[in-house]
Amino acid sequence: NSFKAHHKACSIGMNQSPIEWPSIQFFEGSPLESMVEELMPMIANAIMKKPPYELSWMMSGHSLANDILKAITEKSECPSSIQSLPESYQHDVLALRGFLSGGVLRHCLLKRHRVSYGVARPGKKRVA
Repeated sequence: NSFKAHHKACSIGMNQSPIEWPSIQFFEGSPLESMVEELMPMIANAIMKKPPYELSWMMSGHSLANDILKAITEKSECPSSIQSLPESYQHDVLALRGFLSGGVLRHCLLKRHRVSYGVARPGKKRVA
């Protein structure tokens, strides 16, 4: 498990209920950067291998699969061959590029529910 291998980048807390997801907290710093660099190609390959229905055109057998993979994982210049795709497909590639190599996923991983976002549930604090 990649999370356990990067114990300085994140902490995994098991919940009481077996049907709930474990709580995962990520920590800013170089261990997180290492983990993200390792996970990005794995996520991109998983998307290319078995994409959601909306991205089914992006299957590994696509003629530009290598260029698409490079576009969504590398921060450097986007391959020019991506421009030969239909406009809606270009938007899909650019959205994934922002999510993975652009840092949106990393940013979202650092946010914590009920700390950085979410609705605070009413507590036992009484208001005068």
